[in-house]
Amino acid sequence: MNKEQVKAKPKVKRKEKNDTSAIRILVDWRQVEELAMAGCTGTEIASHFGVTPHQLYVRCVQEKNQAWSYYSQIHYEKGNSLVKHKQFQLALEGDRVMLIWLGKQRLGQKETPEHKKEIPDEIKEFIELLKVSGPSQITLNSKTHELIIDENYIEQIKDETTQ
Repeated sequence: MNKEQVKAKPKVKRKEKNDTSAIRILVDWRQVEELAMAGCTGTEIASHFGVTPHQLYVRCVQEKNQAWSYYSQIHYEKGNSLVKHKQFQLALEGDRVMLIWLGKQRLGQKETPEHKKEIPDEIKEFIELLKVSGPSQITLNSKTHELIIDENYIEQIKDETTQ
């Protein structure tokens, strides 16, 4: 839809001289489709053409042989599919931002993957034994899973085992 179409005033179909019925505003159905594809509501589209929503809905049945809800939904979904297609094209063309966004949306990818290292049972048992021997001298780095043992405590254990 170009700027001229958006700014254009509604076209009016004039009645005969002696006709007392209301002036009928012409509805450009191609423009209606584009507005629906853009996500505009029936009320917004009706306002764009200078008619009431009810008039637009009735005219849709009369001129398009479809209920407004069905007609607008078809074009709204077509707009969604065009946006998704364009995003996919951009991603395939190497747009890194779009690749990341689609990865998050469609594949559930995250900025920082959650990697949990499982500590083997043997090491857990060893840690428990060491804690019993000297809990204040031994700590476990939860990020790297490294045991940090106080050097004085190591010397004390060595002395006890050599006696």
